[in-house]
Amino acid sequence: MRRKIFHSIGLIFPFTMETKLFDFFPEYTGGISEEPTYLIVFSVISLMLSLAVILDFLRFRFEKVNTLFKSTLRQIIKEHEIERYNGSIPYALGFIFLFLFMSNPMISLSCIIMVIADPAAAIMGSKWGKLRFSNGKSLVGSVAFFLTGFLGCCIYLGARTIYAGRGDPFSLIDLDGSLRFSVIFCILGGNIFAAMIELFAAKKTSILLDDNLLVPVGAALGLAFFGNLSGLCPLECFFDLKFSWLIGIL
Repeated sequence: MRRKIFHSIGLIFPFTMETKLFDFFPEYTGGISEEPTYLIVFSVISLMLSLAVILDFLRFRFEKVNTLFKSTLRQIIKEHEIERYNGSIPYALGFIFLFLFMSNPMISLSCIIMVIADPAAAIMGSKWGKLRFSNGKSLVGSVAFFLTGFLGCCIYLGARTIYAGRGDPFSLIDLDGSLRFSVIFCILGGNIFAAMIELFAAKKTSILLDDNLLVPVGAALGLAFFGNLSGLCPLECFFDLKFSWLIGIL
């Protein structure tokens, strides 16, 4: 249940940032400032992270709180989270990284990979994963991760092409009507890279090695690397350092 909630949040945030409610493709429409959207998103994710950290601090410091936590939330938390940090912490950290460093299309693509491919790998791997690696993950799960992530990215970029037009840096169709193979190479390489990270990422060691953090961050960096390698567009289209508005409100 909790995983479904956070996956839904992960999809809502990036698409909210690209709707007409908050500056729909400002580089083409001359929309309003993006700062209100970033502020809302950053505030919600920061609140989610703060609550998770406070909860973990209290339950590991006070046994009664931990007992209440386990009795109340046992049905929606994973077994390995009972005696270790809450998986929501690296999840929120991953989103914060995306919103602070990546451009809107990159945020959307990375979130799609995280919230669609990751659960697909878990479901398919648990049901049909016969060939397993030493860490317990399966070949079927990794293939499902790649295929669903790639398909999700294609669907998103196809919709973006319709709304933003062929002049968009991430458009699947070129101005002459031909398929842009540089975009395909970008999301193909990015999903392979993310699938490899998900395969080797851990869940039972430390927050920094948790796949809830490594997958979205790795997906974003992989997409940026392969996109730039293919000559898709300048690095400025992948990265967007949103520090000016954040420093201003602090």
